[in-house]
Amino acid sequence: MEGERIVRVRFEGEGCALSMASASLLTEIAVGKTREELLGIAQAFHHQMVSGEPGLSIGPLEALLPVREYPMRVKCVTMVWHALREALRESHA
Repeated sequence: MEGERIVRVRFEGEGCALSMASASLLTEIAVGKTREELLGIAQAFHHQMVSGEPGLSIGPLEALLPVREYPMRVKCVTMVWHALREALRESHA
């Protein structure tokens, strides 16, 4: 972070292609955002992924929305966003 803006994000991990794609998109989307902006995107993405209802624009994450047709794979694309929310909350505490 520099001030209120995220300037660098990285991840280390292994997983299926969907989880790695989601993590890669997260690292691209996060740069330049504030904590609140990124949490809003994470919330909107999760809501759209589990409900199928349209909402806040989630940009390139929309490419992952067809995964919601495969409920067993939704966790693959959302788990990195859950980890992000926890990390942002912990770093803010």
